[in-house]
Amino acid sequence: MSITTLPALLGVFALAFLLLLLAKVLKQPAEDRTAKQLLILLLVGLIAMAFCLFYIYARMSQYWPRVADLEIGFAYWIGPSLYFYLRRLGGGQSPFANPVNLLHWAPAVLIELALLPFFLLPLPEKTAYLAHPSGIYVQMIGYTWVGFEVQLLFYILLCQPHLRIYG
Repeated sequence: MSITTLPALLGVFALAFLLLLLAKVLKQPAEDRTAKQLLILLLVGLIAMAFCLFYIYARMSQYWPRVADLEIGFAYWIGPSLYFYLRRLGGGQSPFANPVNLLHWAPAVLIELALLPFFLLPLPEKTAYLAHPSGIYVQMIGYTWVGFEVQLLFYILLCQPHLRIYG
């Protein structure tokens, strides 16, 4: 474990900030309950992404092998949560009113289900894999992160018209 490197320290600060922000949002009463729920989903996704980066840069895989890549699906919550949160702030309807909108969060669930065999590997096998990654999981996790970046770019582009009303 190496939390003295600059990226790992930044990860600790990012996690602390996001966790405090999440606690503040959870504690604060909200006029718009749907917007608050979307903001909570967004913060959980950001916490998952910050944890992933901290996990990598602090070299935590040998100390916490059970949680390796567990956060991947939660990071996929960032795009849809941000998009629907901005729409809601602009006066849009609740995304939860239309069940079809829930499909925006489906990739996160599907990714977690697809990687379930990896998450449930026996500890010795998982530790050996993390020490020397090879096989199908390397490709699956790699494609998952590339998919995350593409998905996030897609939602950022979808957010642009909703941000223009503020500019």
